[in-house]
Parts: sequence; C-alpha cells; structure tokens
Amino acid sequence: MQLATQPVWLILQFTPLVYIAFHGTGELTAWSGFTGAEGNRDGSIGLPQFGAAGSMLMSLLPQIGEQVDYLRFARPATGLPEGQSKIRCSICESSFERIDMAYCPVYGAPICSLCCTLEASCHDMCKPGKRLSDQITRLMDASLPQQFAAFLKTRMGQFLAVLLLFSSGIACLLTFIYFEYGALAVSEREVTGRTLWIVFLSPAPGQARSADWAGRQNT
Repeated sequence: MQLATQPVWLILQFTPLVYIAFHGTGELTAWSGFTGAEGNRDGSIGLPQFGAAGSMLMSLLPQIGEQVDYLRFARPATGLPEGQSKIRCSICESSFERIDMAYCPVYGAPICSLCCTLEASCHDMCKPGKRLSDQITRLMDASLPQQFAAFLKTRMGQFLAVLLLFSSGIACLLTFIYFEYGALAVSEREVTGRTLWIVFLSPAPGQARSADWAGRQNT
C-alpha cells in the first residue's frame, strides 16, 4: 500500500509548486521576497534562519529513509533464528523484536532496520532487481523499441541521455528566469530572451562535457 500510494503523494506535493511557478508569478515574487518576523529587511538571505531551516529539513532525511526501508521489513522474515522473541543485530549488537529484524545476505546475519537503512555498501543485495537503474531498464525494455533500448544501455546512449536530462533542466531554469525577469522589465523582454538563448546555445558547456566524457573513455 505504501509503495502504491507514493506516486500519489509525489503528485500532490509537486502539482501546487508547478501551478504557482507558471500561474502565480506575483505570489511567487511576494513569497521569495517575504522577510518574515526576524528576516533581513532588505530581502537578503539570513544565514541563521537558513541554517535553522536547513537543519530541520536535513534531520527528516533519515526518517524518510526509515519509512521507505519499511518495505523490505513488511514481507515475512526468512533466515532469522526461530523461537526467539528478540534477536541481536550483528552490526550494532543490540537486541530488537523480531518484526524489526531482517536477514542480511551481505553479512550473513540478522540486521535491524536502522542499521539496514544506514548501510550503503551492500547496494541493496537483498532486493535484486529493485534498484532505480533496474527499474529504468525494465521500463525501457517494455516501452521502447528493442534496438533503441539496447542503444540507451551503451555508454554513448547513457551519455546522450544524461546530456539531454541536464540540458532540459538548464532550459527549464532559463525559461523560469525569462518569465520572472520579463514580468519585472517588460521593455527588456526581447533582449532578455535573446541573451538567454545565447547562454543556452553556447557551445562551451557542451564542448567541455564532451571533452570530459572523451577523456574518461580514453583512460
């Protein structure tokens, strides 16, 4: 149920932001310039307030990982000692209830949910075929022609896909800058648009990325 509802929550989370970005320019400007009760009156960034907000958001990341990691503990546990109400974790050596434990194929021993969440060197061996790259590969095989899907699995195909992804991100960012600045200086909109096109089509970033990729190929 948690896995099935995650796309719904992501849509509900990002849809208002997308709507405001395209239809609420005035509200977005007012929000970005809001100083708050203790912010700098000139609208500049306040480092203490920014640090406090960033610390609060970053502290939620382990909890988010713990909630996602719940999926691997939701299935029936196998490989755990029988007849024990509490099992000792092989990593932190603390004892937990059976429902909070799983068998780790990397260590070949029981592991608690917290240690399992913090373990990054195992590359999710207990979930074969569940990594994002595996899911993308299956999606390409199911939705794209066979030859095109096989090309995207090559290094050249992956390079072009990443290049397209970053170019699309840069294009979205420059488009946002155009609409934001164009709303403030209508008379300068044409010059702004032409300048942003020059920035986007400048060959220097593309050449640098291509040269870096070519250098990696030769090493």
